[in-house]
Amino acid sequence: MDSHWVNHWIDDRTSQTVKNPRAVWAGRIIFVTLLGVVATALGVATHNLLSQAEEKLAETQFESLTSRALVEAEATTHRRRWAGVTMAAMVGELYRMPISGRLWNSLALKDSREDF
Repeated sequence: MDSHWVNHWIDDRTSQTVKNPRAVWAGRIIFVTLLGVVATALGVATHNLLSQAEEKLAETQFESLTSRALVEAEATTHRRRWAGVTMAAMVGELYRMPISGRLWNSLALKDSREDF
């Protein structure tokens, strides 16, 4: 019996309140506008956050790539320099001049690139 009185009381409360259709539409419009504002704010905040994260990632990758390229370029330069030093030492040993006083310009050395 108690549930009957509760249902009756709820029915009485809803039947007593008469809503104005203009107020209902105004409430709906305000609600949709508020949802749009919240969605726009969240979208802008997300866009800014993701843009900053992407920019930071790009800078980190660029710095990593350039540092590895610099290390590799330096290693290649050292290898080429030592290749030249080794080649000069080999040519020096191959065409060793006696101490008798001959001049180096009396030798006719071929360009090493022609042999390859």
